[in-house]
Amino acid sequence: MKSLFTGIVITFLLISTISLAQEKSKEKISGVAYFDFTHNTADNLVINNEFEFERVYFAYENQIADNLKYKFQVDVGRSDDDSRLQVYLKNAKVDWKNSFGTIIIGLQGMNVFNIQEATWGHRFLEKSAMDKNKFASSADLAIGYSNSFSDNLHMSVLVSNGEGYKKPEGDKYKKISAQVAYGQTKLSSKDGFNLGGVFTYEPFDNEGVTEAKTVLGAFAGYAGSGLRTGVEFDTFTTGGTDLTKQIISLYANYELNDLLQAFARADIYDPNTDASDDGNNYLMGGIIWSPVKGLKIAPNVRYTSFQEDAKDEVTMFKVNFEFKF
Repeated sequence: MKSLFTGIVITFLLISTISLAQEKSKEKISGVAYFDFTHNTADNLVINNEFEFERVYFAYENQIADNLKYKFQVDVGRSDDDSRLQVYLKNAKVDWKNSFGTIIIGLQGMNVFNIQEATWGHRFLEKSAMDKNKFASSADLAIGYSNSFSDNLHMSVLVSNGEGYKKPEGDKYKKISAQVAYGQTKLSSKDGFNLGGVFTYEPFDNEGVTEAKTVLGAFAGYAGSGLRTGVEFDTFTTGGTDLTKQIISLYANYELNDLLQAFARADIYDPNTDASDDGNNYLMGGIIWSPVKGLKIAPNVRYTSFQEDAKDEVTMFKVNFEFKF
């Protein structure tokens, strides 16, 4: 916890120093925290209810010229090794806009499920389907290129390490990811529709033979008259083993009034399409109450069923909170 506290203090000092040193009007300091209470109905758990931080983000952005901006963001999350809270660098990037498009240099968000995540719109409740099932990392060290050829046609290409933002480069290969979308890409805040696809290709060494991991995804979404809904179909294939994972995800959100929303989501996940009994279905639904700006409270229920008979069904009752500034 000492290193966590030190990291947070240093982050705040850096952000404050940069903020005082800059006089541009396009600066932005922001933060968000995801907090929840979970009650699990399973009988075989030592702890079946708990409070937990899911994520805490702090970000500083600044537009230093008409065609140049940068962003720094830290992510406080649990360590994979011993579950301690640790501070990670999530974004450290420069966006250079020119006549050919936008070139993004540094640690940056990936272009694999960002549009789907915006259509789902509730990251504080649950990760998007590909993120949840680890089809791709949410950020990586990369060089990226994006462009909008019209108000509706958008594309993005990234060349990245492929290790994600928590690990250094582990081999000589690079990951290539591409995204093409038509329509409104931020349906959580704007009405419209979108459809598109993503593709990633990542070579790796398999006992002296170069194989590859590939991801293919297709998505569509719509927002209007208080309703927002989306669907996606994703596959992950590992060469050499012929292992193919598959996700079908559907989600919907309806604004009941200015303070209340209702949401539902269903994920059908198959970790091996050649096997017939290893998949699961993940269902969730609930309401979101926004009593004041910057605060969301979302009581919800989640249910997971397994194709394999030996696994019991899991039901969880949760209350999720989002604090944002």
